[in-house]
Amino acid sequence: MIELKNITKTFGSVVANDKVWLDIYKGEILALLGENGSGKTTLMKCVLGFLKHEGEITLDGAPITRENIHKLPFATSEHSFFPNLS
Repeated sequence: MIELKNITKTFGSVVANDKVWLDIYKGEILALLGENGSGKTTLMKCVLGFLKHEGEITLDGAPITRENIHKLPFATSEHSFFPNLS
């Protein structure tokens, strides 16, 4: 299970994510939908550890680290996740 508890991410005075709470259980599939600039990519970057944030994100009860991130399936067409790839 992936748990997001009170996730908040700001860029200066801009609030990208404000107190997000979410539980995703084994076998569930989740799609993040929303307008441009609504915080979808920012939230995923927080989950994957690419951005520092407030709040807690756990995978099967433990913080997401290099040792367990392989358990987290993820697909994107967003180029901003891997800017060094061509």
